[in-house]
Amino acid sequence: MSMRLDLAGFKLAKLRKILGGGEAAVVSALEAKLAREAKRRSAWGLDRPQFAEAFGAALRRAVESGAPFDDLDREEPVHAVLADWLVARSGRRAASDGDFKYLPLMDLLGAAEASDHGLREKLGHLLEGRPLFGRRPPEAPIYGYLSRREASEVCRRLEALADGGDGDPDAAEMAADLAEQLGEIVEESLDVWAFIA
Repeated sequence: MSMRLDLAGFKLAKLRKILGGGEAAVVSALEAKLAREAKRRSAWGLDRPQFAEAFGAALRRAVESGAPFDDLDREEPVHAVLADWLVARSGRRAASDGDFKYLPLMDLLGAAEASDHGLREKLGHLLEGRPLFGRRPPEAPIYGYLSRREASEVCRRLEALADGGDGDPDAAEMAADLAEQLGEIVEESLDVWAFIA
């Protein structure tokens, strides 16, 4: 199975209120969710006791003290799952209906690097990760986010890349499709959440 990019809208301001907000209800709800999910699937080790222990510790720390964690360099899968579930608590809206395969998106990232370094940086937040808890994202699964303002800028730059016409037609088409998906999220006054698995 190939890796894919899933995009969704969410409220970054609401997520920031959860981080460091000290709400015991958030901790209880996500610990209960982990217990349910661990019975259903073993992806990323959700069913391992070590995962539950690390998840609980990271969850409590994030809710009680906020993020990022000063002493965490590279995040682990537990942090990606936690980030995704916290975003769900912060009002994540339905994911995009775009069918974005990861490897062709990396080609688009290369095209952006060649033509627009600012686009490459912001697009990298979605495709290479933008961690909430550590200094570097986990190797897999990958997640990232853009504020609504950043996503608007990425849309404009992707549209310019698509209209450029001097590059790869596949990259131009993908740039246009991705700009459209991001634009739909921005039009709903939402920030952009990305999860690659």
